[in-house]
Amino acid sequence: MRSKFAAAFVAALLMIALPGAANAAVPSTSVAAEGLTATPEPRVDPNATAHPEATPAPVPSTAPTETPAPVPTADPEPSPSPEPTVAPEPDRSDPSSPAPRSIQAPRAKVTPSDEAAGASVSGTVTKDGGQPITGADALRVTLATPEGETIDALSSSDGSYSFTGITAAAVVVGFESSTGQLVREYFDGADRITSATVLDFTDDPTGSRTADADLDSAGFISGTVTCGSGDCPSNSVTVHARPLANGGWSGSANVSADGSYTITGLAAGDHAVEFASTSSYMGEFYDNVWNSAEASIVSVTAGATVSGVDAQLAPGSTLRGHVTRADGGSFATSTVVVYASPIDGEGLDVNIPVASDGSYELTGVAPGDYRVYSLADDNSTNLLGGYYGGSDWDTATTVTIPSDAPIERNDLDLTMALGSELHGTVVRGDGEPWGASTPAVSLFELGTSGSGGTPVEADGSYVIHAIPPGDYTLKFHGVSDGGVMWGDQWYNGQITPDNAETISFTEATTLTGYDATLTPAYPISGTVTLDNGAAIRDHAIFTTLETRSGSTVSFGEVRVDGTFEFTNVPEGEYTVRFSGNDWVRGAYYGGAEWVEDATFFVVDGAAVTGIDQVLAAGVPLSGTLTRSDGGPITDNSVYVWAYDSDYQTVAGDWVGIGGTYTIPALPVGEYRLNFSPQSSSPFLSEWYDDARDFYTATPVSVSDTDTPITGIDAELLVGGEIQGTVRGPDGEPLADVSVNAWSASAAIGSYASTDENGEYTIVGVAPGENQVNFYAPWGSGLLSEYYDNARDPDDATMVVVDSSTPATGIDAQLEQGSSISGQVTLPEGDYADCRIQIALVDAYPDPNQQSGDSGGHCVPEDGTFSINGIAPGDYKLRLFDSTGDPALATVWYDAANSRDGAQVITFVEGEPTDLDGIDFTMVPGGSVEGTVSRSDGGQVRQLTVDALDAETGDVVATGWIPQVDGSFTITRLPFGDYVFRTSAPGLPDAWHGGDSRESATVVTISSTTTLTGIDLAFGQAVATELSVLSGGGEQVSTGQTLKRPIVLATDGDGNAAYGQTVEFVVSGPAAFADGTTEATATTNSAGQAAAPVLIAGGEAGEVVVTAQVRGVPDLLVTLPASTVVEVAADALTADITTEITVTSGRATLLVDVTNTSDTPVSVRITTPYGTRYIADVAVGASIQRSFAWVLPTIADGTLTVRLTDTAQNISVDIPVDYEGNEA
Repeated sequence: MRSKFAAAFVAALLMIALPGAANAAVPSTSVAAEGLTATPEPRVDPNATAHPEATPAPVPSTAPTETPAPVPTADPEPSPSPEPTVAPEPDRSDPSSPAPRSIQAPRAKVTPSDEAAGASVSGTVTKDGGQPITGADALRVTLATPEGETIDALSSSDGSYSFTGITAAAVVVGFESSTGQLVREYFDGADRITSATVLDFTDDPTGSRTADADLDSAGFISGTVTCGSGDCPSNSVTVHARPLANGGWSGSANVSADGSYTITGLAAGDHAVEFASTSSYMGEFYDNVWNSAEASIVSVTAGATVSGVDAQLAPGSTLRGHVTRADGGSFATSTVVVYASPIDGEGLDVNIPVASDGSYELTGVAPGDYRVYSLADDNSTNLLGGYYGGSDWDTATTVTIPSDAPIERNDLDLTMALGSELHGTVVRGDGEPWGASTPAVSLFELGTSGSGGTPVEADGSYVIHAIPPGDYTLKFHGVSDGGVMWGDQWYNGQITPDNAETISFTEATTLTGYDATLTPAYPISGTVTLDNGAAIRDHAIFTTLETRSGSTVSFGEVRVDGTFEFTNVPEGEYTVRFSGNDWVRGAYYGGAEWVEDATFFVVDGAAVTGIDQVLAAGVPLSGTLTRSDGGPITDNSVYVWAYDSDYQTVAGDWVGIGGTYTIPALPVGEYRLNFSPQSSSPFLSEWYDDARDFYTATPVSVSDTDTPITGIDAELLVGGEIQGTVRGPDGEPLADVSVNAWSASAAIGSYASTDENGEYTIVGVAPGENQVNFYAPWGSGLLSEYYDNARDPDDATMVVVDSSTPATGIDAQLEQGSSISGQVTLPEGDYADCRIQIALVDAYPDPNQQSGDSGGHCVPEDGTFSINGIAPGDYKLRLFDSTGDPALATVWYDAANSRDGAQVITFVEGEPTDLDGIDFTMVPGGSVEGTVSRSDGGQVRQLTVDALDAETGDVVATGWIPQVDGSFTITRLPFGDYVFRTSAPGLPDAWHGGDSRESATVVTISSTTTLTGIDLAFGQAVATELSVLSGGGEQVSTGQTLKRPIVLATDGDGNAAYGQTVEFVVSGPAAFADGTTEATATTNSAGQAAAPVLIAGGEAGEVVVTAQVRGVPDLLVTLPASTVVEVAADALTADITTEITVTSGRATLLVDVTNTSDTPVSVRITTPYGTRYIADVAVGASIQRSFAWVLPTIADGTLTVRLTDTAQNISVDIPVDYEGNEA
């Protein structure tokens, strides 16, 4: 299955920190703006102290408060900062694994020249919308290359600055406060150097440029940290604040001797705060949790301090052991570091250098599950990492730290074995030696992160040490040298890793001769704009250079002025993918949604410019999910889908911390939302707002691309559980059996797999009757079944589930199945790489299902095959070439060309049979190509074309239409005569050369040569009947919503009629949601047309809706009449109170409703921040619902409470004004 864009963009761009960061270097555990995390540096072994006694878990601190920001009294001179270098990009696809060491290639240093020559850059910096800079702001301005190398830096007390004598061809300018009073940024408004506007002097070496900036005042976080009941050891705690949103700057501060700290320079927004400890006291996340996913959010505003973000650190556990080195080296001269890292990647790492005698002691370890391992800190050693209880991260033994009290373990010994080495030479394509710059080489383990890297020496040689056993690809990172950009390359001579040659290591060895000759590379550039005219500076947009196969060549980022560039591109054919974000829809170059539809261009010995793209703007849609039982919703437990009016997915998002979600960049239109839990989540799937399916869901409208949609909230119902045990024919437990539960009434399914004891638990099961299915493991030869011992779903015993008590004892014992085996003979070629496959299919399929089968069993290289686990029934066998080689035809057993002509193979219930001697001989085949079109301009992509035997009418083969232009290819057709047909929902079939099978053109296949021109064209659908699917025939009260009118248009054969315009007219006391009484809708591919939402007016009477196909007077239907009744205002009553609370910087509106009516009612609460529905509220009963908001304040407003007596089908709306908490 393809995805439009990756859920998470893998950032191969390493962010270059702004030179001269305020006060001090950011501690090694801090996270840069993009969220890339470096391997933590070993912490200093604290002075030995007695292990403190265990203390109770600290009580959560008082909610943080906000105060005006501190103003410094002096303008300290910033300390010089080291010049950064750029590392080759590692694969960061496995966040659970330790980050690999990365070796950077050396780069030529850039220095300012004589001021009398060169270019110049000057400007004026202001703050907060034009306010002047003062000495208290401690402004520092930095001039750097686009790669991040510092050229010059200066301080300014009034905001003006000037750099002269610039000899670099291109520069960027950065701005910051050395005391953290301002939020740092790059010209022009960029939050990272990769998106900064580049000032180019290539064609103007003595020119001048102006680069002004307006910086935001920073926010601050402060608090007090204690350890146990007293002060923490000196210099043992660092506090980090990390922004939750993309971009922005992280900040850190050391805790002072009195326990206080203040983090400066923070951008406004939500932050997670971590207290990192190097002593025996545990670090934690605010507020008193050890897992970042559970951290309380701290909201920062510009120019203010959030105080009271305190922590009381408790004593942690201690882990000890001894490290043994296979190379016999000294720990005193070659550093080795031991780490304890959380398995889930969201806890707190602890690390310590190994002592000279090989011993180590990790202290302050927090509760959780860990991997304990050692890594050499010297790139020249050949030592592999040592993992406790295993050979690598995946096989290591889990070390569990309990949460009730600290523990000590002294048995965690580690052994570091010797790894392999890889040697080679990298040379320039022109034969000249490397000059001032040399390339770098990186090794990447297949499917995981990189495992090492090294710079190339001046003579072109390199050595990569400490390579674990495994399969790898090798990348050579290009560099600019001798006036030429030498391009990246993968071994052996490939531009992407997908086709790179694999290098395998099975044991410690040395491989040589892995050489490369780098060829020249060229830049690609262009400009991105938005269709609504918004500035790119407001949106982070990343770029990916891809080949026709979709392989990634390089990553980049669009600068704030809309320009982008790939500087190191070898010759070849490429396209560019532009990533989306909350406000921008991603696309490929040319506006395509898929890589195969993208526009491609060729790099051939020169730079390529003008790769410009207009991207569609949209708005984010957000909300909060809660649980019906009040429990927490964990990160990534539910996915929220947005569907358009044609039931097509547009976008979606995983639910994050606190149940919040944001669906990005929805264009103007109408959407329906589905809340889809993971299989391990206990919730029931539902549609917004409290609907069970797409058609009853409440639409959410996006009317412009400027206003975000918020408050689309939902309360998810917690389902029940089903538990049981699965055994095999011999009575032994079976592992890896997939057990599915399906509720037909709720249209909800859940599943789980059995463990090594054969036991399973399915959560999130819909209350009521559920059908349970047990799927046998692939290749086991066992038969799947339904509960209780049923082969057919119609014979299944239903399992009744309620939400309060698990349904237990739902067991199964799977039976042995039959098997088929035989021999396949090919006219030529071999069976390698699963080329030839055989598929077992139903002999008598549902006529509404497509014939054939898309998958099969691989035929081994000796031509024999075996299929096991076959259930009783009637089958046919199909043999085909899975590579799509058109020279071999698909054949059916026994020597048939089509499914209909194939021999039936029967297996009897209760009589497992091993059927041998089912042999095949494949025959040559031919191919056809053509195009499918539609007169209505509709979509033809993903439709199919059937090749039918001209004499029998049997479907021999089916081709898929992959392109939007309607082109298709059908291969592997046995020689013979054919006619061709295509079908689309709601349209009459189209035939090649005619309008029916009898009149279609007969095409003869007699060779392996591909025949072209097999074109087919759809005509218009003609509706001959219109019927009512939904709406009418109900009693409602004034102001209540009626059932939505939905009609079905069909043709003379009863097939759905697509594209028919249906006119709806309302008479009586009701109108559509927009206040009109007339509306139109177009039938979809299912022939259905739905009118807008219909709302009863304020008077009693009869409501009648008619629907007519436009222009066809005979196609008119009248929906059953509905009755609107007047209801007295006091017919249903309730006491309603509201309250606003603020927690962690977010306001929540609480609504209490007490039913004071004399009958049970359902309650619907509608607020600007979402809607809640509560069924069957008893007389005198009270319910409370909360409506969370993203800001700390809620304005005055009005909410509506609808009370409904479902027995009498009457409703009363009660408007309630509530008072906000805005000052």
